[in-house]
Amino acid sequence: MKDQDNCIWIGGTEIESLHKFDLEPSDIKINKQFLYQSLGYQNEIPEPVLIEIDKTIDYLNALVEIQAGFKLISPERVKFHSGYILIDDERLNTKAIIGKKLVDSETLAIFVATLGSRLEEKSKKLMSEGDLLQGYILDAVGSELVEQTTDWLQLQVENLLSENNLKITNRYSPGYCGWNVVDQQIIFSFLPKLFCGIKLSESSLMVPIKSVSGVIGIGKNVIKSDYECSICDMTNCSRRRVM
Repeated sequence: MKDQDNCIWIGGTEIESLHKFDLEPSDIKINKQFLYQSLGYQNEIPEPVLIEIDKTIDYLNALVEIQAGFKLISPERVKFHSGYILIDDERLNTKAIIGKKLVDSETLAIFVATLGSRLEEKSKKLMSEGDLLQGYILDAVGSELVEQTTDWLQLQVENLLSENNLKITNRYSPGYCGWNVVDQQIIFSFLPKLFCGIKLSESSLMVPIKSVSGVIGIGKNVIKSDYECSICDMTNCSRRRVM
């Protein structure tokens, strides 16, 4: 695990800094319960599926190049409103649900995480060759791994800011709660080109596919909830909790 950063501290808590981490699969613990749910299992899981899951997790080292990072934006550059955020002159149209969760923030962190492209390429190859089970499980393991990587990254943001008596909100990403994915273009404009090896397609989707991006609010009076499934409209999400 390696953190490459370029920190500028202004006025104690006014931070403009960039942090990047190169991770191994062993740095991230996969939540198998979420993985089982994503595969459609709630209770009893067939033994061949369990064996295939364990086998897939064992050879992740050869299939992933985990990179993650975040940029802290100076407070004077950010203004929060109930349905949008202004960074300099750029407007992130988060819509009301996310906007209300961030409105008490003083600034924010922009984050990204990715597994690279090899896992998704291998999954597609397996499926094209007729090995649907292994290909599907590999894709599900990748989805869970990138989510757990983002959980890990969020904790790094939280730990860094807690040293300065600052708190964080939950993380929020374009594509959820009405926030249009086109705002990926704005988010990535504040990061170095190809940061963590991620680029955007013409339709504003991330490449590699197994990537996550978004923002985290920062401030003295913000709140991070244990989970927020009740605000999300994705009813088919494997991580959705029964409310």
